[in-house]
Amino acid sequence: MSDIPWKVRIEQKQKEAEFFLQELKRLENVETRTINEDLEVYKYYASAFLNAIRCPHQYALKAIGAPADPGKKAWYDNSMELAILKFIRDERNSNIHEITTAPISNIVKTFTEPPTPVTTTFSAQWTNYPGADKGVVSIAQAALGAIKEWVNDGIEKGYIT
Repeated sequence: MSDIPWKVRIEQKQKEAEFFLQELKRLENVETRTINEDLEVYKYYASAFLNAIRCPHQYALKAIGAPADPGKKAWYDNSMELAILKFIRDERNSNIHEITTAPISNIVKTFTEPPTPVTTTFSAQWTNYPGADKGVVSIAQAALGAIKEWVNDGIEKGYIT
């Protein structure tokens, strides 16, 4: 077992998730002639984001110990009442244990007059997300914000050190 404190491990995974989120944003907002290659890379980053964003939650469970006292356990269990964190957990579990989850992509081509090249961009959605905004980047941003807020609460309570 590592001597690295759980708080530090969690912060490292949050930074990793931020990196993958930035790459997802970048890929949705570039002019590209290699859209099929970018879509493939996008799927890899979405999968990596799911893994990175899920880790702080799993690390927190280790941080509170087993068996955890009832207050700590309730704090941990209540996090799954947040729809965004429940979705991330389920999507990541499906991605790891069942089938690779691939966000649905919407490819948009904008044709302009020569000599300007054709602009091709895309956006992606997790169509099974229960919220109104199904955009991968929007969901990822919301998940990152929710997990940071939840972790900070755990740090303030002394559960994560």
